[in-house]
Amino acid sequence: MAATAAIAHYAETIAAALPGVSASELSAGMAGGVSAWTTAIAMLVIAMLAKLTFSLRRHRVDDHAGRYRVWKWIGFGALAMSVNAVAPIHGLLAKAAVTATGWSLTAAGAEWWLAPLALIGGWIFVRLLLEIGESRPALAFTLMAAICYGAAAVGVLGFMPAI
Repeated sequence: MAATAAIAHYAETIAAALPGVSASELSAGMAGGVSAWTTAIAMLVIAMLAKLTFSLRRHRVDDHAGRYRVWKWIGFGALAMSVNAVAPIHGLLAKAAVTATGWSLTAAGAEWWLAPLALIGGWIFVRLLLEIGESRPALAFTLMAAICYGAAAVGVLGFMPAI
């Protein structure tokens, strides 16, 4: 991706602007791998499907509240996650925030990226539940995915022992 190449090229300049982040960490984080690129492609496909769903749902005549607009936000979120899969910016920003403030709740400073993501993602999730509420199977699968993501977050933060 162009963003990865630009960050790797300007690693010295970006590292000088972010406290506690070195240019070698920036370059190493941009290397990615097969799983990172696969995740990026999957998120791009999700963004395209959300755009397709948005273009179909906006023509519903019985949706007076405009609930279909959540699909636009899902597309933007999937696009942002695609970029972050290849160029893991969240870890670098967390390290910079920990260094700048001197405060961290977790060892890696995950709260600096996880809390804003949980707020925005929670808002999108509630809006999505309202949108797909008429389909019980879709609602069940979405709730199961949310439970799995919650369990993964608890495991990453170290609040649950490794199994």
